[in-house]
Amino acid sequence: MTKGKIIEQGSHEDLLDRRGAYWNLVEAQRIGSNDPRDEKTDWLDDNDSEYHGTVITDEQSMTEVDPYDRDLAKPNRRNSIKSVSSMALKDKLPDKPKEYSLFTIVRFILSFNKQEWYFMLCGLFWCIIAGGGTPVQSVFFAKTLSSLSLPPRQYDKLRSDVNYWCEMYLMLAAVQWIAWAAQGYCFAYCSEKLIHRVRDKAFRTMLRQDVAFFDDEKNTASRLTTRLGTEATFLSGLSGSTLGTLLMAITTLCASLSIALVIGWKLALVCLASVPLLMIAGFLRFWLIAKFQQRAKVCYEKSAAFACEATSAILTVASLAREEDVSKQYHVQIASQNKDSLKSILQSSALFATTQAFNFWCTGLGFYYGGTLMAKGEYDMFQFFVVFSSIIFGAQSAGSVFAFAPDVSKAQRAAADFKTLFEARPEIDAWAQSGEKVQNLDGYIEFKDVHFRYPTRPNQPVLRGLNMSIKPGQYVALVGSSGCGKSTTIQLLERFYDPLAGGVYVDGKEISSLNINSYRKQIALVGQEPTLYSGTIRDNVVLGAERPGVKLSEDAIIKACKDANIYDFIMSLP
Repeated sequence: MTKGKIIEQGSHEDLLDRRGAYWNLVEAQRIGSNDPRDEKTDWLDDNDSEYHGTVITDEQSMTEVDPYDRDLAKPNRRNSIKSVSSMALKDKLPDKPKEYSLFTIVRFILSFNKQEWYFMLCGLFWCIIAGGGTPVQSVFFAKTLSSLSLPPRQYDKLRSDVNYWCEMYLMLAAVQWIAWAAQGYCFAYCSEKLIHRVRDKAFRTMLRQDVAFFDDEKNTASRLTTRLGTEATFLSGLSGSTLGTLLMAITTLCASLSIALVIGWKLALVCLASVPLLMIAGFLRFWLIAKFQQRAKVCYEKSAAFACEATSAILTVASLAREEDVSKQYHVQIASQNKDSLKSILQSSALFATTQAFNFWCTGLGFYYGGTLMAKGEYDMFQFFVVFSSIIFGAQSAGSVFAFAPDVSKAQRAAADFKTLFEARPEIDAWAQSGEKVQNLDGYIEFKDVHFRYPTRPNQPVLRGLNMSIKPGQYVALVGSSGCGKSTTIQLLERFYDPLAGGVYVDGKEISSLNINSYRKQIALVGQEPTLYSGTIRDNVVLGAERPGVKLSEDAIIKACKDANIYDFIMSLP
């Protein structure tokens, strides 16, 4: 169609045979198509004989030319060389995912609570008090049972002793109430502060990254928002109430073992033999869950990205009637993870069941050996029940530590992701203070032998030796087929990316030597697709124009709206 009228009609082959308007469109598209030899040639070593290119030399300058350009100039191929872009990329190795130790992760998380050190110390103190409640009650329990074992003729003493130890239980309950409430408040306060600071710093770090960071499929909008919204809360698995509970369990275990070894070391050592089994089973469960969380995170991020893409492009999905197809694809992605999840859950559940069963095994062992010692007269009832209850309750506390394995695993994975994000240093830092400040620009633009490939597609050449000069006030149109580098040229001018070779100059200065923030403030760019931010129309109109200390008058805003021919439309809105 041209100007609303059909000028040619037919099949693809028929229209090509006519060599008319349709044929011209197809040929124009072929001009911008990529030679399949480019990818292969660009990554060959100089001595590789699998593919031979031609070196075009100039008597005045021995310049290496891109293989695609050589093919256009001369068809014979003898020697092999690399393109300028390939040479620039050869030293750029892909980043490997970093691995951090648990100690590094804990230190990283605690660094966000430096200002709350007083609350952390208070929480630690009350955790020790709360954790000591179990071993103390084992002593009360043994004393109560000893009192209850008195013969009937000593009923008055039995009644008096039991009343006294019941009062001790009331006292212990009051102390435990205060300790649990205090440690819960202290750690919860620290946890909220931590999550707030992590989210704030994470969002600021995301805004600071260059455009290449957001091109990476690992940094899609859905994944980044998930990291801010969900993964930040996972950090409480190594802080807050979880950290308090872990500290209490450790205190309980240490205090229980100490009391048991002091009062009856023989029975304590026998019962203690079962504790390592509990610890090993719990650690294996923690290790399995950590591996599962790592796999699940990758899978669910992909499915979340797919769902986000489908919902954001719902008009396209609906217009093509592909709702069922999209639903099936999403189902396949989450079903594959469901199969892996089931296997991991069965393994971790088996280990968790083992830790619970060992509690009863330890109970039976304690009664058996304790009864033997009492029969020999080595232990009385008080010693037996103090040691027995201390070890049993201590072992149960050890097992409860690993009940938090899922939370700790999620926290470790989330903390590693945030630490990697915070350590990312953008090549083009929009917040950097370095570089020459730009007060005004005349607008003389020059591209000198610019070569460029996108970081996410290093095998695909985009610009190969672009040379262009634009004078101030001159209008220039970049015309070409899709993918030929028109938008890329504008992005390089905005310095969203840096060229692999060559340079972009404005007023005779390479833009990489200028302060990026002040430089971009001198450029006005009308994007291909408009974006409206939440807020009023006025907020969107003055966005980028109003800054701290710079306020636009209402008349200037109205004039801008009239110049853009949107004033009448705005005034017609309710």
